[in-house]
Amino acid sequence: MPELRCLLVVTAPLFVLAPRPAAAAQWHVTTDGTTAGDGSRGAPWDLATALAHPASVQPGDTIWLHEGSYPVVGELSSILTGTPDAPIVVRAAAGEHVRLDTGSDFANVVAIQGGDTWYWDFEVSSGADDRWAPSWTPDSQIPPARGQSINVYDAPGTKLIGLVVHDTASAIGFWEGAVDAEIYGCLIYFNGFDADDRGHGHGVYTQNLTGTKHLRDNILFGQYSFGIHGYGEGGHLDNFDMEGNISFRNGVVSTISDATTNILIGGAMVAHDPRVSGNATWFEPGEGGIAIDLGYGSVENAIVTDNVAAAATALRVSDVGASMLAGNLGWGLIDGFDPAAFPDNLWYPDAGPAGTTVVLRPDVYDPDRARLAVFNWDAAAEVAVDLAGVLAPGDSFELRDAQDYFGAAVLTGEYDGGELMVPMTPRSVAAIVGAPSTPYVHTSARFGAFVLLRTGTGGGADEGGGSSSDGGVTTATQDGGGDAGGSDGADTTAASTVAASSDEGSGDGAAAGDDAGSGCGCRSEGRRGDAMLSLVVLALWRRRHAGDCGRPDRVHARPQRHVGGARARQRDAAMP
Repeated sequence: MPELRCLLVVTAPLFVLAPRPAAAAQWHVTTDGTTAGDGSRGAPWDLATALAHPASVQPGDTIWLHEGSYPVVGELSSILTGTPDAPIVVRAAAGEHVRLDTGSDFANVVAIQGGDTWYWDFEVSSGADDRWAPSWTPDSQIPPARGQSINVYDAPGTKLIGLVVHDTASAIGFWEGAVDAEIYGCLIYFNGFDADDRGHGHGVYTQNLTGTKHLRDNILFGQYSFGIHGYGEGGHLDNFDMEGNISFRNGVVSTISDATTNILIGGAMVAHDPRVSGNATWFEPGEGGIAIDLGYGSVENAIVTDNVAAAATALRVSDVGASMLAGNLGWGLIDGFDPAAFPDNLWYPDAGPAGTTVVLRPDVYDPDRARLAVFNWDAAAEVAVDLAGVLAPGDSFELRDAQDYFGAAVLTGEYDGGELMVPMTPRSVAAIVGAPSTPYVHTSARFGAFVLLRTGTGGGADEGGGSSSDGGVTTATQDGGGDAGGSDGADTTAASTVAASSDEGSGDGAAAGDDAGSGCGCRSEGRRGDAMLSLVVLALWRRRHAGDCGRPDRVHARPQRHVGGARARQRDAAMP
């Protein structure tokens, strides 16, 4: 078998966000805010009042959530409603940690019912002890004493951006009424509970009929059940866009069942026109599981491209349902189709690939953030990752392990250009809150998922004194455990070198000015002007879907508003 030594780099273009009216206002919420407040900094609202859409809040306004823990009691309903061109933004203030605590009652949940509102940069979790359902069947559902997180109901144009959702009874419900809605860049882990039959609770449970649902650039791991669960017995499964997600080791923390599926679209209804592209999925060798499953039921006109999938079953999809299946790299079995009919893929049913495969995806909403998945097939102690185009020389940065996001950074330092040596030795992981659970162990050196944060621009970082990479291009200080060893010498090729041979070429980014926080002292972010879309796998992989990648792949800031229909809570009896 030929040795595979390749670098997969995905850099997404940055786009112009929806313009905001010149008179857009800014409002404030604090843990000691009141219903009697006027939303000013001196007289802030409580959270429930702000989400009830006070008359003073207009499309294009920003509601800043300030530091602290906000209890969610019962159904905390948000009816905030902006417009497609001027969404309302609910966002944690810069540098302030905001947590919504859903506590110890399964009825506690954030229910989003108003449209065209963006929820951004805060945490949702439960600190309850109970992870056991006394009874959980379609006829008798007695849940654990543990709060849920977020359900998005009849809320077109909703965006959940950069949220951290963990240790709830069930993570995000993303239902049919959320037309042209998006979950972007969220970190979702350790959600769910056990019952007599199996582990329950998915990272995202979703159904769709009208418009397109977007799930992009999220990191999901360690749920009690599935990572992304696009499933329905009566709910529809049409027009999903699942791109750039890093989903791994879901199901392994259950004490009743085990490895499940990282990305699923399938059920009793035919799944029409799904697009599953650029995702990175992983289960440890011998752990079982399915990386990507589009064969659980009928699927039509699926586009499955440029995914990296490693599991006992790397990919399951009906060949009659795949209109395009190309550019995928799989380690594990394949099911439901003849690989000879789809030659533009690489499959490794037994021994895995060699070298490294790196997926690097800059954040399209936040220029100071990117997500990274490293497939370290040879289990080297460290892997070279080229960050050119993501960081500029002189930028200070933190590299955080997604499996211990709130712990110590893996690396901090000042970027001098070129490659960063990322240590792959397993480190500490976040603790699962509540019982029962199977202890979660960090992935092996063969796989890692990270969040890269720019912490300053133009130099000035004073972490200093750390170990440098082999080329001396980046000074970094390592944290988080493990002795970093030398690279195995695998040929990892910089994106700037290989991109010239890509069939895609490059896309032109567009600049946008500060979109929030101006004059408030909260958050003000400019957008980078020049960005490139490049997907580099191997020269032999010719991407044959120019019609797909050539589409206007912009931020979906102007979705069509859903018309008609009362609030619908579409889910199955067995949910979650």
